[in-house]
Amino acid sequence: MTTFNVASISSSAVLVSLNISVWTGRKLDKQVSAEIDADKHTRVRAGNYHKNLMAGVKELEDIGKFAADTRNWFAYRTLPWGNEGTKIVDTASLFDFKAELATREQTFWDLVDTFEGVYTTAIQAAQFKLGALFNADEYPDVQFIREKFGFRYVFSPVPEAGDFRVDIGAQGLAELQDQFNQAKQDAIAQAMKDMWSRVMEVTERLSRQLRVGKDEKGKLYQSTLDGALELCGMLKTMNLTNDPQMEQMRKDLQMTLQGVDLKELKQDDGARLAVKQELDELIAKFTF
Repeated sequence: MTTFNVASISSSAVLVSLNISVWTGRKLDKQVSAEIDADKHTRVRAGNYHKNLMAGVKELEDIGKFAADTRNWFAYRTLPWGNEGTKIVDTASLFDFKAELATREQTFWDLVDTFEGVYTTAIQAAQFKLGALFNADEYPDVQFIREKFGFRYVFSPVPEAGDFRVDIGAQGLAELQDQFNQAKQDAIAQAMKDMWSRVMEVTERLSRQLRVGKDEKGKLYQSTLDGALELCGMLKTMNLTNDPQMEQMRKDLQMTLQGVDLKELKQDDGARLAVKQELDELIAKFTF
């Protein structure tokens, strides 16, 4: 079994968790659900009817979309750590990471402010839109609506095995430390496995887009190319175990893609196939 240098990871990375809560404006209507079952002659509760209290309110939709985008960004910029939603991020990119997180938090609350500004008007409009489904009691008072949203994140150090502040005897302490170290080794292994999966997924996607068939070529997107180059930058700092294979993959992938021009690849099948061949060789060489 591969053993990782836990001490070096504790000094080169930190843990971070993010929780974003958004009021969806959706409400289960038990009466309508029962009416539908009765109308369809079901013998059991066959389904539930959820109504959208804020149907068509763009300001609330914008908050939901931004929250989803932030969760995706957070997942991309971090690696998994354990099974409780905690992630790990390297200290080398921590300053930029925290700055981006703070900017996103401010944007989130700006969007909430905008929604608060139209909330009362939106309720009035909902009375017309929902017709008989409208129930004023289902809408929180405007002074409480902000409590329905949340944007919280916490940074913490990667823990060390020696910090067991209990008196359980030498044998018990040794067993706890062994369990702790094993869990930490498993978390590190999972984080690096996730990193390799990202590398292979992006490289294979780019290879597929570069294919040249008899009747059609793959559709090549700048976003895929940019994503691959961005991943190269992440690999430099998120190689938590200083894996030489991962570092070599980063160098080879960056060298392959550096200076590649999307317009040229779309027009020149020869250049296209040359890049694809290099990527396929990398995939074969570094399959994990």
